[in-house]
Amino acid sequence: MQRLRSAGFAQEQTEAITRSIHSGVTGGVATRTDLERVEGDLTAKIETVHSNLTAKIERVEGALREEISVIRTDLRWIKLIGGGILAVLVLPWLSKLAEAVLN
Repeated sequence: MQRLRSAGFAQEQTEAITRSIHSGVTGGVATRTDLERVEGDLTAKIETVHSNLTAKIERVEGALREEISVIRTDLRWIKLIGGGILAVLVLPWLSKLAEAVLN
């Protein structure tokens, strides 16, 4: 302020200029405390998202395991039914073939 006064500025002008410069320099600057608070907020949000995603993945994994179990059971039944159909179709043919070979 002394330099401004020496340059011929009035007291009110030097105070107004000083306040403007101070506001411009410090108004948009984040302090270390500001940054630490934002870091803490972001860390908490990331942890929340991580927890939510982990829970959703576990639910989907459980549902997929159940579906796979049902499909495996269905496949076992299909094999059994297919084997039964094959036996019904092939046994008469094998019987005739054995009869032909043995006679």
